[in-house]
Amino acid sequence: MEKKLTIRDIARLSGVAKSTVSRYLNGGSVREETGQKIKKVIEAYHYEPNVFARLNAKSSRIIGLIVPGFDSIVTPGLVEVIVAYLKRYDYTPLIMHTGNDLAEEIKSIERLTAINADGIMVLASSVTGAHKTAVEKANLPVLFLGQRYLQGNSVINDDYHAGLELGRYLGARGAVRVAALWVSEADEAVGKERKRGVQDGLYIYSINYGMGSSTFTMQPDLCYRIRDGRICQPIRVNVITGNVFQTLFDIDAVGDDLEIFDNFSCSKGGQTVQVSAGGPTIRVRRLTVN
Repeated sequence: MEKKLTIRDIARLSGVAKSTVSRYLNGGSVREETGQKIKKVIEAYHYEPNVFARLNAKSSRIIGLIVPGFDSIVTPGLVEVIVAYLKRYDYTPLIMHTGNDLAEEIKSIERLTAINADGIMVLASSVTGAHKTAVEKANLPVLFLGQRYLQGNSVINDDYHAGLELGRYLGARGAVRVAALWVSEADEAVGKERKRGVQDGLYIYSINYGMGSSTFTMQPDLCYRIRDGRICQPIRVNVITGNVFQTLFDIDAVGDDLEIFDNFSCSKGGQTVQVSAGGPTIRVRRLTVN
């Protein structure tokens, strides 16, 4: 069996002291010329340092990745990408599986801190006061993925617009009554923000004027914000525009409240004629709102 290369061997082959090699491997300061000598030997002999022997070093080259589980569609693929990225930059990923247990997430942060990890990534389902306390005590870089962490670093999804697209998808298929199994609102990202996107919208009650041919422009007189599926406070909207034919395709619901009014006029080329106009309340998946 081939003998495994040791730090002593690297020092002999590089022509430097054993302590210099150790300092180089642990992220300490060495001269650039010396570092290049050691690097060439390491690469030539495919040397892999013992991860656990470096836990007391200045830099362990370990990044902890805390995950709640692997039973979702997204998590396995995300973990695979993160692991590949860390390895590319010579970091050792250490995955901590919590089984969707928030208390275990806190313990995992504490354990990774104790073994001198260089950083921690947390795929959290929520961020609690206990998380904040653990991060403050850790005194090392902690990155939350998928949840907003106001006191530090986080990478978040556009959950509101993800919910908005889901609402449009359901509307396009004529769904009127929808039952949904949703996560707890303790999950700020999906439980609140994405849910809000599904339920939000704009209710145009009346308009001042409108004009157009293949495209149209309308100035609303009175609009309301739709939040959580309910008509809420009035909202100021200057102009609504869209393509006539695309908007007709985007109508996904029509009310039974047809009304026709006789107090409209149509003008062109300096000529004006009184006209009747009206229609039922309609629901449109998308319009440009300014």
